[in-house]
Amino acid sequence: MDVTIALENPKTGMFTPTEHAGTLKWKPWSLSPSGEGPGPDCVKAVLRRPGTLRLNSGGHYCERCDYCRSEGGFNTLVVPIVVRRELKGVLIACLAHARAFDREEATLLEEVCVDLGAAGDKLATENALRDVEMRFKMAFDQSYQFFVILDPKGVVLELNKLCEEICGVRKERLIGRPFWEMPWWEKSQRAVERLRKAISNAALGQAS
Repeated sequence: MDVTIALENPKTGMFTPTEHAGTLKWKPWSLSPSGEGPGPDCVKAVLRRPGTLRLNSGGHYCERCDYCRSEGGFNTLVVPIVVRRELKGVLIACLAHARAFDREEATLLEEVCVDLGAAGDKLATENALRDVEMRFKMAFDQSYQFFVILDPKGVVLELNKLCEEICGVRKERLIGRPFWEMPWWEKSQRAVERLRKAISNAALGQAS
């Protein structure tokens, strides 16, 4: 079995082969998401209407185009790779000598593409989360206001650079301590008590 995987290039938006295993000789190709450009007709068909495509050929090359050649006839199976309901790639499998794909082989390849799509979805989610985290961190540290993140018990989880600069204390010495033990509350015991009560009420979902 000869297998080629073509994926969408995130920079150009074009679909091009990225992995290949087998003996078939492919001409270089690149297709737009709508199937425009120089490339195999079987891949164009799947790009235009996502779904598994079966194609039989009895000659030395695909009867629809001249992008794939072999020493004899072959059968082709093109399976879409979908990430978050969007087509992000195709798997092209070819069996030489005109032996048709059986149901188990076709099902296995479709399951492989489902797994590839799930892996892509997880990666996309992780990348999106990292991007959100980076943007939040930039806004958090560049703010001209005090920002402190607490857990439900009032323990400091994170604070921005302005807090460090005003207090003159590195945040590593402040993180993990109760918010009412921060240096700026030292001169007012009354404020500390009110703060502890407010945090306790907030943890219970009550207004101060």
